Amino acid sequence: MPFLAVSPWQVIIQPPFYYGFIYYALLALLGLLIIIKSKSLFKWDFINGLLILFLLINGFSLISNWNLIYPQSIPGVGGLKSPQVYNLLVLAYLFLNILTVWIARKVIISTDLLKKTVKIIVYSSFAAAIWGIIMILGHMTGWLKETILPVNLFPRLTGTATEPQVFGNFLLLSWPLSLVLLIKRPGWLNYLMAFILSLALAMTFSMGAWLGALVGMVFLVAFGFQYLSARWGLSLAAILILVIGCLMVFSWIYPPYLAGFDKYLSKLRAWNIKKEAAVYQESIKGKDAEEYRGEIVERFDDKLQRVWMGQAAINMFRANPVLGVGPGNYGFLYNEYKPSGTPQKPYQEKTHNAYLEILAETGILGMAAFLAIMLFILIRSWPRTMLGLGIYASVLALLVHGLSFGILAHNYTWLALGLLWFQKDFNA
Repeated sequence: MPFLAVSPWQVIIQPPFYYGFIYYALLALLGLLIIIKSKSLFKWDFINGLLILFLLINGFSLISNWNLIYPQSIPGVGGLKSPQVYNLLVLAYLFLNILTVWIARKVIISTDLLKKTVKIIVYSSFAAAIWGIIMILGHMTGWLKETILPVNLFPRLTGTATEPQVFGNFLLLSWPLSLVLLIKRPGWLNYLMAFILSLALAMTFSMGAWLGALVGMVFLVAFGFQYLSARWGLSLAAILILVIGCLMVFSWIYPPYLAGFDKYLSKLRAWNIKKEAAVYQESIKGKDAEEYRGEIVERFDDKLQRVWMGQAAINMFRANPVLGVGPGNYGFLYNEYKPSGTPQKPYQEKTHNAYLEILAETGILGMAAFLAIMLFILIRSWPRTMLGLGIYASVLALLVHGLSFGILAHNYTWLALGLLWFQKDFNA
């Protein structure tokens, strides 16, 4: 399932393989088998209550804002992206994600099954990473012309996802687990998987994913030092050297590769974002921002636009502090709440910040329920084994990535939470 649908939300209705449809068809089949075979379908506890509460708050927010978008005509919106239709899809998707936690509880009932689940995640992500690296090499050598997402003149690895950030998010689930497998059994296959996943993570050039990986690594080293050895440290250093060497070879094959990345990296500095914002404001003085939207926006790195997205989310929350504007409505209302003097957009789906997205769309109630879920699981599921530490590191990495990415829009955050919640019961 992970290989088929790294990004089920984004490719559920897209060719060529309809990954998302297959993913959720398999998930539904698994849930059906559980219902048929299980004597006790639902076990009430505090975490189940919090999950249901979060779902209900989203539902109440949707009902209270049901006609909020109806009178508006928004360019680029229609079909499944129509108001109300899209809102229901977002709510249904949240239900499926919460269902993932329930399925994990029903399936992972022993230490052996937890270990097998972790191996499946690592093996499938290993295959998806190889797929993505082959596509990159094909693009560099001219063998493949399609299926690559070029950004800033250099190709970023997408694997079986639709975006580099999405694939980076997926790797934050599997990469810490691959390091744990390497610690527990330092065989050649585990070395290879840790190397390939490290290389793939580097090749996404996703800064948010890199930051999440760094936090996960620091956690593993800080709390798992009793399991670590000098050999593991040397292995990690060798993997890092190999990753850097591969990037240099790729740059030799395709000269714009690292040069494009350097240009991309230079625009991440906070002072550059401030400078770009000042230049933008100076550029539109006495002019119609919409008239110059295409010219001006293309000149600036998307980090400046993400600042605007975040400000729009905060404006929505201020106007609707209790229940927000409704799940899925951020994109429809962006132009209404965007900072003054910034260009309009036909449709702006996500905030690129999961926490601001929750705050804007479900208000303080939704944010409180979500934080309660996260804190309760993190506090009550403190790991006692190296495998548990790896799962905990994955969750932390994913949550950090949420500062620059919509983690709620992807199933793997919920899968990681399910694994973390249930590992506490096993001596894994």
